[in-house]
Amino acid sequence: MAVPARAGRYAIELALGQAGSFRTYLARDPELGRQVALVAIADDGGISAEARAKLADDLRRTARAAASLSHPAIGVVHDAGEDANLGVYVVAELVRGLTLRERMGRGRLLRSEAAALARTLGSALAYAHAEGVVHGHIKPEIVWLSPAGPKIVEFGTPALEDSPYAAPELAAGPASATPNARSDQYALAACLYEALLGKPARVHGPGLTPNPPSVGKLRPPPVMLPELGGEAHVEAIFDVALSPDPRRRFPTCELFGDSLAQALEVPLGTPPSMPISQSSIVPRATRRWQNAIAGIAVLVIFLLIGLGGQHRGSADGVSLARVARAFAATFHDTRSSVAPVRPSAGSEAPRPP
Repeated sequence: MAVPARAGRYAIELALGQAGSFRTYLARDPELGRQVALVAIADDGGISAEARAKLADDLRRTARAAASLSHPAIGVVHDAGEDANLGVYVVAELVRGLTLRERMGRGRLLRSEAAALARTLGSALAYAHAEGVVHGHIKPEIVWLSPAGPKIVEFGTPALEDSPYAAPELAAGPASATPNARSDQYALAACLYEALLGKPARVHGPGLTPNPPSVGKLRPPPVMLPELGGEAHVEAIFDVALSPDPRRRFPTCELFGDSLAQALEVPLGTPPSMPISQSSIVPRATRRWQNAIAGIAVLVIFLLIGLGGQHRGSADGVSLARVARAFAATFHDTRSSVAPVRPSAGSEAPRPP
């Protein structure tokens, strides 16, 4: 492929590759003396003027949204412009290291690797979603394992192709549904599943459409995780994040990532703390009121017991002592009802809504 010499002030050194209708170049910024990744629409002659104009608008829009993000696990968008020969382009941070795809080619991820990746990427995506930015095409090729830590790149590139990691609601292509936070979660879960297990999360059988792969059925739990000892809690987490129904997935990518990391960080055979539903998470303000009520309750109990001691043997003393014990028991039951539940060994993990 012909490599243009320049794009704006950037000197293009070589072509790094192409994904869909976009091509990435290695370029140098002479003003700052650093290498960057430059993304532009591929000029292969097969794109109509109308389609090219739409691609250019999409590239501008998504790059502008991505430029607002600031997270250590998200590749930085530095600049954007338009060149007479190359057209609209986006300049992004050049991330060095291995892609997740290249790492997967060397073997399955260790539990500790997968746990760290789940927690970091889940946090990064949740941050982007809170800022109103959806990635839309998470896959192993755009997750980089750099010396500084994992990074998600291509936030500034529109999704234009079917992917085996796309959520079922997006399987028919971008026109069928709009990517959102829960479709990003599905794609992240599919990537981590394959990286951890060395096989795609979904399989195909009689009557199932082979293309796109994301519409296949989830691997059944009995053979889902034999390499991990068939841990039901890990299976349950993937089952939720990879649900065909977006409403059944975790409320956020961060909750999914933290739940999976927690499950993978405990030794095999140890009953871990299970992920809990968002409705059972006690807000910080509520906990402050609970602590205040707890303090008042303790004072009331001691007061009642003290009064009961002063009137020991009298009817009033017996009544006050009984009230104190009943009050203490009621308070204990109330506190216990909001405590996180740790399942016993062999019990089935509760599923987040």
